[in-house]
Amino acid sequence: MASQSAADRPAGPGSSSERPARMTPLRDQSKRQAVMNAINRFELTATDAWHDLEALSAGTRFDEIDAVPEGLFAVEGNGFTAIATVYVDLVDDDMEGASAYPDNFPAEVRGHFDASGEAIIETVSVDTSSFYA
Repeated sequence: MASQSAADRPAGPGSSSERPARMTPLRDQSKRQAVMNAINRFELTATDAWHDLEALSAGTRFDEIDAVPEGLFAVEGNGFTAIATVYVDLVDDDMEGASAYPDNFPAEVRGHFDASGEAIIETVSVDTSSFYA
């Protein structure tokens, strides 16, 4: 009996017809640097992810977003996924005045490389669940 490849086998219960993207550590130094540069200069406040952070305090202030060097991955089709850390100041505006408390949250950044090798960020998602724990 010939063995079936994963593409030839019928999908099992709860499985998706789409195959998950294959990720491998991003080893190309120029691409690693391109991703890190793109993340470090990314304007998070212009994204949907900012709304989740903004909801955490009376006046959330964005400080920076940094790529985690060990969290850079190449994705099939000239794409990338990266782990980053978002740093913010959470402002507590009470009757005695405003106080700011620094905090940070993990983020996932997805994108692709254009023809010139520049990293183009497509989406950023921030996990704010630790704030509510």
